[in-house]
Amino acid sequence: MRIFLLGATGQTGSILLKDALMRGHNVTVYVRNPEKVFLVNKGLNIIKGDLFSVEDMASVMADHDVVSHVYVVMTMTKQRLLQS
Repeated sequence: MRIFLLGATGQTGSILLKDALMRGHNVTVYVRNPEKVFLVNKGLNIIKGDLFSVEDMASVMADHDVVSHVYVVMTMTKQRLLQS
């Protein structure tokens, strides 16, 4: 299965990435900072991209069987709630 993964460098995303690769899936990760992906695997395709560039992301996402979104954007309001 070909998986397109957003949020691969975060805690949940990195666990999902490792599990998918261990199960033999081909995973494309779409990340801001490719150097934060520490795995090396023949089934891993690392693409540097901007989450807010819909056209670029859509072109990379094409031909995947599954899209997994575990990317979290914290707003200032959420950050303040967590700090209180």
